[in-house]
Amino acid sequence: MNVKNKVVFLTGASSGIGYSLAHHLAKEGCKLALIARRQNLLIKLSEEIKSDDLLTIQCDVGKQEQIIETFGKVRNHFGKIDIAILNAGVGGRAGLEF
Repeated sequence: MNVKNKVVFLTGASSGIGYSLAHHLAKEGCKLALIARRQNLLIKLSEEIKSDDLLTIQCDVGKQEQIIETFGKVRNHFGKIDIAILNAGVGGRAGLEF
């Protein structure tokens, strides 16, 4: 699938899988909306990627009003969203028993 020039909405972009995906998608020529809770890590990521087709937004996906506002910001900036990668998680640490 050719993703060049596609607008990608990526949550959980500041670390882990999202961080790696952001770098990969930038190399593929995507227009990126990078979403995460940690603004400082989003800034670092945007400096690494160095693209004119990049928007970073701080958002806590555990708060519905922030999600709605974030989708609106991305649509206003890029005009559309072609691909949504919902990589962020909401959870806490808990034990696991077998």
